[in-house]
Amino acid sequence: MEKNQTTNKDSILIVGSGPSAADPKAAYLKDVNTKVFRMSWFFLESNLVFGKQVDWFWFNCGEVILFHLLRQVIEGRYYEFNQLHFSPDKPKTITEYTQFYREYFGDDYFQSLYKRQRFNWPTPATIGNLVTDYNRRLGIKSIRKTTMPTAAVMTLVKVADAGFKDIRLAGVDFYMDSTLYGYHPLPKHLAHYRRSDFKVEQINKVRKLLGKPLLKEDYWRPQTTSSRYSIHTVDIDTAIINHVLSSYPDIQLTVFCTDPALAVWQQVKGIKLLAGGDIQDTAPAPDNRFIPLLDTIKLNRTQQRKVVILMWKLRLIDASIKFIRNHCPHLHRFIRPLYRFIRDRTWIGR
Repeated sequence: MEKNQTTNKDSILIVGSGPSAADPKAAYLKDVNTKVFRMSWFFLESNLVFGKQVDWFWFNCGEVILFHLLRQVIEGRYYEFNQLHFSPDKPKTITEYTQFYREYFGDDYFQSLYKRQRFNWPTPATIGNLVTDYNRRLGIKSIRKTTMPTAAVMTLVKVADAGFKDIRLAGVDFYMDSTLYGYHPLPKHLAHYRRSDFKVEQINKVRKLLGKPLLKEDYWRPQTTSSRYSIHTVDIDTAIINHVLSSYPDIQLTVFCTDPALAVWQQVKGIKLLAGGDIQDTAPAPDNRFIPLLDTIKLNRTQQRKVVILMWKLRLIDASIKFIRNHCPHLHRFIRPLYRFIRDRTWIGR
């Protein structure tokens, strides 16, 4: 892996989405010289374990409702954001997503935000090759079944390549705990617009008509390393972590995790590992004042209609690709470029 010339003397704390990030003891990893890296839906945490300061925030632009809620968080100053990383961070993609936001929410808010606060730490090409080789060994060829590292592990790659030496991790529990996420659940009127929830809801309508058992709401969330529908596995995450540690031997990696995840982390050599029992009890963290606001946030009728139409378009495209994969496998590899093109065009409502 080619080394990035950037160096940073501050420690950096990467906070993933696992339940250990909700443990007040995880705040032990943060001191006055620690920069904090957050991601995805972190602002749904019930308590401010790591405080309000967010030095870097990485979010995937693929969820309409995430855009909508993030704007409320930023404008209400529930957290103090320094720099934002849009994923995927390519000029063409960013232009499309800001057009997409304008299409569904009527202004250029995220375009101006991107210009003011955007940063980009690219992922080293060797990681993409490692993921590709991993999926090839598993015999995975479908673009809908590709196994990928979790966001926190990919962030570890980025900050290591950016030159950080003292790296700390919380909330990376490999889905080993019965509580998958340490987040407050979205109220039903908002959860309806999450792509995974919408997908389960529509499938269950059909299953109910057919008299079949209904799918659980968390059907597509990673459950185990062998979960049929999981895009994340323990194996790919640990492979990437070990690759980073071997490529950057001068990194000091400190990890706070839940007890069920200890067995996995103990297999990773050369790290400092902490669990709840290693740290003295700490005072409860302050409440997240954004959580009570969730019940009052709504989409207007025009936004509701446009978002639902968008999700149906994506759902039908996914179903078409699945049909081709299952019934015309010899055509599947030729249809993939067209699939990506259609999804991109659909995304921004053209």
